[in-house]
Amino acid sequence: PSRLPGLPHPVMGDVPYNGAQAIHSETNNTPTKASPCIGEDSRYVLSKILGKDETQIDEFIKSKVVEMSIG
Repeated sequence: PSRLPGLPHPVMGDVPYNGAQAIHSETNNTPTKASPCIGEDSRYVLSKILGKDETQIDEFIKSKVVEMSIG
């Protein structure tokens, strides 16, 4: 068992995290979550960042252009 603090991960459980690899004086280096699973954030990225609507996203998934894993 690790003594490092853990970040919750939807597949791997608590993932040990030993702190930031670099310190930036004007940035908060504290992670908010563990690394995502492949496809976990696809819908968010496509809609919120790239501006795609639900119909387009569903077509991307159906055509296997993108992968969804969780949620």
